[in-house]
Amino acid sequence: MHDQAHTLRYATRTTTHPMPGAVPPGEPEHDAGMLRISVAVDELLVDDGETVERFDFAGRRRTTLRRATQTKRTASLLAYVLGHESGMASALHVLDVMRAGGALQDAAIWQVEAAFGLHSTTVDSPEVEETITRQADDNGWRWLVGERELTRVHPVAAPPKMPPRGLLRLFAYGLCLHPTIAAELAERGALPSTLSADDHFPLRQRVRTFELKEVEPGNLDFAAMAAEFRDEPPADEVLAPIGRPLDPASDVRLDEARASLARGDLLDAILAVFAHNWAYVANTGELVRDIFSKAGWLSPIKKIPELVSPASSKQAAAKQLAGLVKLRSKTGRYAHVLDVLIGEKHTEVGQVEEACRAFSSALTRDPGLAATWVSLGRTYLAQRRFEDGWDCFDHADRLCPQHKVVGDVHLLDAEIRARHGYLF
Repeated sequence: MHDQAHTLRYATRTTTHPMPGAVPPGEPEHDAGMLRISVAVDELLVDDGETVERFDFAGRRRTTLRRATQTKRTASLLAYVLGHESGMASALHVLDVMRAGGALQDAAIWQVEAAFGLHSTTVDSPEVEETITRQADDNGWRWLVGERELTRVHPVAAPPKMPPRGLLRLFAYGLCLHPTIAAELAERGALPSTLSADDHFPLRQRVRTFELKEVEPGNLDFAAMAAEFRDEPPADEVLAPIGRPLDPASDVRLDEARASLARGDLLDAILAVFAHNWAYVANTGELVRDIFSKAGWLSPIKKIPELVSPASSKQAAAKQLAGLVKLRSKTGRYAHVLDVLIGEKHTEVGQVEEACRAFSSALTRDPGLAATWVSLGRTYLAQRRFEDGWDCFDHADRLCPQHKVVGDVHLLDAEIRARHGYLF
C-alpha cells in the first residue's frame, strides 16, 4: 500500500575538500556515520545520530531533538524554508561579487541550488545557467552539468511501495538533493541503494555517499524519543507566552480609553484605542473623533500624526524619535504603546535591533497586541532568526487571524508555498 511507512538505514560518508589554492594546502576531511529516515505520507523523520528532525507536513511544523543538549524545539516548517531561501540569496550575492571580481570562473547557480536544496526563484539571467542532464547507465542514473557529475544513483531493484510525495520529501529533506534530481527520482519511484552527491560550492567541495543497509516497515518512535528531551528555553523573555493558552477576548482597553476620556486624560485615551486596534479588529473611529474633538491646540495628542508620519530624512526621523520618547515620559499606564510607535520609527530607518527592543518592551507589558507580534517577528526575520520570527507570526495568528496586519503574514505564507510547493 502506498500509505505504509518505512524506515531506511543508510551508512554515510562525507568528504570535504580544502578550498582550492589554500595555503598551506590541506588534506580532505572524512566523516562517517549512520542515517535513519522514516518516510510516511505526511511525516518524515531524520536521525543522523546528533539530531532527530520530525517534519510534520500536515501541520507544517518541524521539531528538532538535539542530543548534545537534550533539548527539543518545534517551529514552523515555513521558517526552515525561509532560512534556506535567505542563505541561498546571500550565497548567490557572494557568487556574483566573486565572479565580477574575477575570483571565480566556473561557479554557477546550480551549485548554490545543490548546496541549499532549493530552486532559485530570483535569477534574472537564466541564459548564464547550465542545464542539468540525466544519463542512464547499467545500474542506474547519473546527473551532470556539462561534464561534471553532480549525483549518481543506483536504485533498489524491488523497492517497497512508497507515496511519490513521501519519496520527494525523502530526497529533499532527508538526503538533501538538488530539487531537479529529487523530483525526477520521485517521479520514477526510485529508492537509492547507493547514492553519491558532489556538492561543489565556490569555497569548498563536499562529496557525500549513502549506502542503504536496511529497509523495514514502520516509523521510528518519535514520541518515545522526544519524551527524553526538555523544551528549549526561549531565546528572549518576550517569547515566553508563545504556545501558552490565550486570555479570553476583552474590551478592557476600550473601557479604559472611555474612562480616560471621561476624566480628561486624552493621551492615555488615544493610546488605549491604539492598543485595542493592534489587538483586535474594531471600528473605533467615533471614539477617536471624540478624543480629538476635546483636544486643544497644545494637546500632546495633536503631535502624534506628525511624529509617526514617514520621515523625509534620517535627521527628520531622529527628531521624530526624540519627540516620541518625550511624549512617552508624559504617559501613564499606556506608555508601552509609545514603545510600539518608537519601534516602528526605528524600523523605518533600518535600526532593527532598536526596533526589536522597543517591540519587546511593549509586548512584555501587553502580550495581546497581535499586530505588534507581527512587527517583532519581522525584526527577527531581519536578524535571520527565522524560527523566532515565524513563532511571532503564528502567535499573532492565534490572537487575531482576521487582523489586517496578520493578513500580511498569510500572504507571505502563500508566497513561500507557491515558490516551493514541492516541499509542502
